Amino acid sequence: MPITIEQNKRIYVLTISNKGLRVDFEDEEILRHWDVEPTPDRDQPDTPPIPDQEGEDEPPENEEETPPATGTRVANRAELLNVLATTNGGSYLLDPGNYGSIRIAGKDYSSPVNLRPNNHAHMPTFDGFIIEDSSNVFVDGMFMNYDYNPGDNVWHWPFSAIDSHNFAFRGCHFLGDKNHVGLPTGRALIIRRCHHFNVIQNVVERWDRGFIWDDISFAAVLENQLFDLTSDAMEIALITDSNLSHNRMHDFDRNRGAGVHPDMMMIWSHSPTHPLARIKANFNTFEIGNGAWTQSLTFFSNKSGLPHEDLEAFGNTIHNAHLHGITMGKTVGGKVNNNTLTAVAGMNAPVEIPQINLDGGSTNMQVHNNKTPKTIVTQSGWYVAGNVVG
Repeated sequence: MPITIEQNKRIYVLTISNKGLRVDFEDEEILRHWDVEPTPDRDQPDTPPIPDQEGEDEPPENEEETPPATGTRVANRAELLNVLATTNGGSYLLDPGNYGSIRIAGKDYSSPVNLRPNNHAHMPTFDGFIIEDSSNVFVDGMFMNYDYNPGDNVWHWPFSAIDSHNFAFRGCHFLGDKNHVGLPTGRALIIRRCHHFNVIQNVVERWDRGFIWDDISFAAVLENQLFDLTSDAMEIALITDSNLSHNRMHDFDRNRGAGVHPDMMMIWSHSPTHPLARIKANFNTFEIGNGAWTQSLTFFSNKSGLPHEDLEAFGNTIHNAHLHGITMGKTVGGKVNNNTLTAVAGMNAPVEIPQINLDGGSTNMQVHNNKTPKTIVTQSGWYVAGNVVG
């Protein structure tokens, strides 16, 4: 049985088996583990660190710790297009200004191409940014701006990554717009069929939906803030081997008359053969704030009924007004530990009280040290301890 240890603000999980001792890091930027005695048939592969803009494994805690940027200066859109067409890698510092819409397609750069602001106080602006069938593109500190035009569909998406790997969006501001009836519209960031990428420390504001992703693996989605959204903050399907932690979602501008059920973080599978597997959703904040209710953290079952594998919700804070506080479908090896759920004052109907909802068909589950407004329904054979109702 795994043993959980907290030391120096880091959570370790120790597992002893016939393969030796395995140590999992609960709060690592990239999902990975370390085996004292490595074996070739481990059930969870290592994730190599993705080279990012600063050439380091973990994001800086604040701007003061970021070393001064160095690289080749880029003054305008024409120079940037030339760089993207001719470079094999390097760091490029963009002057302030509007660079329009950029599409990087079919470019497997031999080393990282890092795009940063020349002056962090004046972020370069992009009306669109598409990475398609490419790799080694790292975007840091850009203003991703969408202005609504009459006739734009609610699913309009100017920023995306498709069929790509080894890329990052870090420290960017994705700012959407409101449509002709005054509601946020469009999609902030679409990612499809991608692996080994980082989305870290971004601000996502004023969209219909935030992150809409499908068929992804080995993703680090950390320290993002998403708010003023009409529908979902993160809707992520067919995801494996990923870490979605330390994110903050709050204050949704929900379309109350549309019959939608928005989610702050919905993780699910629409495939009959690909359940969710090896996903961490830890230390996230789900806050209703001055907005309308949403579902908070859900791992929904796929259509086939195949169980998910090794899902984890640890240390999350939820203050919301919907019964789907933390919901986990049928899972083998799920962990729901150390979460705090709080109801909104004055909202007392059963559907308004956030709860932890677990599928009774799950096996090898850990459910301990949670604080919830309602009793968690558990099954015999699960490891259940220290949960508090209040």
